Amino acid sequence: MVYEEIPVGGVITRQKVGKLRVNDVSNPTVAKCKITKGNDEIADAFLAGRGLICVSDSKALFY
Repeated sequence: MVYEEIPVGGVITRQKVGKLRVNDVSNPTVAKCKITKGNDEIADAFLAGRGLICVSDSKALFY
């Protein structure tokens, strides 16, 4: 899952903007991914330099 980190009242909150699927893990800090949902939202946030964070969805391991 891809979230945008947004400060609200001095606290960082997360708003879901899309979903990725990992295709290849190059090393512990780099992975090649494909956007499966929210392509425009992720691209807009990335290009604007807004804070994005990816969080593993454990349920996706068992689809």
